[in-house]
Amino acid sequence: MDREQIFRQLDEYCRERFIELGKRHLKRPVLKSYVIETRRDLREAPVAALAGLGTISQQDEDIYSIIDSKGPVGILERQSRFIIFHTLLKTSEIEPKVLGLVRKSVLTDNLWLDGDFLRYLFDMAVRIYGGERYSRIAMEFEPYFEVSADNFTEDSDECDIESGERVRPLNRVALTLKLDKLSRVVERLGEIDFFSLTMTRFPSSTSGGHEFYSYGKVTNRSDGFYAHRNIVKTVLEGYRVLTEHIEDLTWFGGETDRSPGGIEAAVEGAPVIFQFEEEIPSNVYRSFIDMTFVKMRGPFRLVGNLIRAGKERYHVYGLDMHLGQRIFLEISPKRFIVILPNGTCGNTVHRLAVNIQRYLTQKVKITVGHHDYRDLVREAFAIGLDKTN
Repeated sequence: MDREQIFRQLDEYCRERFIELGKRHLKRPVLKSYVIETRRDLREAPVAALAGLGTISQQDEDIYSIIDSKGPVGILERQSRFIIFHTLLKTSEIEPKVLGLVRKSVLTDNLWLDGDFLRYLFDMAVRIYGGERYSRIAMEFEPYFEVSADNFTEDSDECDIESGERVRPLNRVALTLKLDKLSRVVERLGEIDFFSLTMTRFPSSTSGGHEFYSYGKVTNRSDGFYAHRNIVKTVLEGYRVLTEHIEDLTWFGGETDRSPGGIEAAVEGAPVIFQFEEEIPSNVYRSFIDMTFVKMRGPFRLVGNLIRAGKERYHVYGLDMHLGQRIFLEISPKRFIVILPNGTCGNTVHRLAVNIQRYLTQKVKITVGHHDYRDLVREAFAIGLDKTN
C-alpha cells in the first residue's frame, strides 16, 4: 500500500470520528500523532527503536507500518530530524508503550513543547482566527519532587505523563472557550499560580482542531488527516529551526587559526540560563538532586557527577541520556546554567524547560546567550512558516 492509499484511509477515519464528536458519541478513538525527535543530520531515522510495538514494514522511502498479533498498530513517518507515529489505538493502550520505548533508546527523545512554545501557538491561533473559534488549553503542575526520593519504588522510575493510575497529586486547570474569552482567562490564571501551558488546541483551517501536548502528542479533533498532518509539519518546521538555532548559538568549542603573528584561538558557544523568579524550596531541590544525579532516575534523563561549589550550588559534569552526549551544569535553587558541548542535542534545552516548568517551578525565564527564549520561538516560526508556505 502506497502513502496516498494510507493517507486517504486515515483521512476517511478522521472524518468519521469528527462526525461522531459532533454528535457527542465517539465510537472509536481519534487519531493521535506522537512526535519523536532524533538528532541533527541523522542519515537514517532510528525506527527500530519502536520495534517493541510490533513488526515494522517499510511502505515507501519515508513511511513504515507497524503490526502486532492483534492487528495494525500505527504508521511511522520520517520528517527531517523527527519520526511521527500516527495511531488509532486508545491512549491508555499505546501511550505508555511509546513513551517507554522512546525513553529507553539513546537515539530518541520526545518532542518537548514548553509553556512559551505552546503560548506562541495559542497567540498565533488568536491572530489567525480572531475570537470566534473554540480552543482548549491546559496548565499543570505536578509536585513530583516534593515526595522524598526514598519513598519512590522501582515502578515509579518512569514519569507517567498521562497515567490513569497516578499516585502523586496533580494541580491542573483545563478550559474550553472561544479564543477571545480564553485569551483573557489565560492572562488571569497567574493569580491562582498557573503560568505555563501544557496543552493547547490549535484550530483547524477547516473544522475542529489539533491538541498539542508538552511531551509531543498531537491529538486530531479536526475533520481530516491531511489538515492534521499539515499543521504538525508546520509546527515541526518551526521547532526544527528553533532547535538548530539553539545548537548554533550554544555549542561550545574552540577554533584555531594561523595568522602572521602566530596561532590565534577563539572560543565559541553560549550558556543557557534558567532563572527562577522564586527559589526552589529546599526539600524539592534536594529531592531533585538525589533523584536525578544520585539515583539516576526521574524525568530529566540526565546523569552526572556532582561537585559542591557552595552551600546549595553544584557543578555537574554529566551525560544527557538522549544521544549519550556531554552536558555541563551549574545548579542552585535560584537558577540552572547549562553548557552544551558541540554535538549535544538542542532538544535538551526544550526537555529541561518542560520538566522544570512541570515539576520544579512554573516561574522561570529562559535565556540562550543574550537571546530571550521566547524571542527565538517567534523568529523560528517566522522562518518555518516561510519554508512550509
